Amino acid sequence: MIAQMRVLAILHISICIPTRWLAGKCQELKDADFGVFDMGRTVDLMESAFEKIALDGSLLLDEEFMMNTFEPIMTKVNAFSDYLQFIFEWKESFIVGSRKSEDKWLPFDELRAELFYPTSDYIRQTHSVAC
Repeated sequence: MIAQMRVLAILHISICIPTRWLAGKCQELKDADFGVFDMGRTVDLMESAFEKIALDGSLLLDEEFMMNTFEPIMTKVNAFSDYLQFIFEWKESFIVGSRKSEDKWLPFDELRAELFYPTSDYIRQTHSVAC
């Protein structure tokens, strides 16, 4: 069960979050020469990544591979690249129940680190099952 949750969380941060942002913002990205019709490119990139994962399941746990699924679009659309950098490196949240500035933390940064480089024993044990 933990292996399944790890895989789904990796898919969420590497595929769902970027795709959702592109789908919601594509009408605003005409300056970057990106629009609704370019969303098909995201599907092609996902298909290519999933085909590679089907041949080598260990790629699913490879941060570089998974987090760069949309690299061609990140290169073309600076706003997309900036968003991903913000969400995974800069976005802070308060710890539940606190509004003190010293209690802020980087939830997606920590999540990403724990998914790809687990420190908890029960998550590390899922490596062979998750591939």
